[in-house]
Amino acid sequence: MKNRVIWLYVIVTTVLILAILWSLLSGSISITFWEIATQLFSSGNDNVAIIRDLRLPRIILALFAGAALSVSGLLLQAVLKNPLADAGVIGISAGAQLFVLSLLTFSPQMYNWSPVAAFIGGVSLAC
Repeated sequence: MKNRVIWLYVIVTTVLILAILWSLLSGSISITFWEIATQLFSSGNDNVAIIRDLRLPRIILALFAGAALSVSGLLLQAVLKNPLADAGVIGISAGAQLFVLSLLTFSPQMYNWSPVAAFIGGVSLAC
């Protein structure tokens, strides 16, 4: 069993690294991995600057967002002692949807505030 867990960890880590590399190298700018590796911290190449300033922060943000979502799901399952628990069990999703729907019904011009309304609704009706 322990050997299987180690192999799964190695496979998932390898897939993650390959996905990061693929997202760095794919796009409208064609650049090789060696160009990125050698010129990442210099300011000479404009293509590498685009990779460094646009793609790399998005990749890092996606990694942190995925980690935060997985930890929040783990904590929710641990607190409720239910391996099938999700945000809908205690009303987080319903509260968020209610507040967003109320915001868009009564003032549709404030659609930019939908994430804030969803957060407030999820927090207030879950407690």
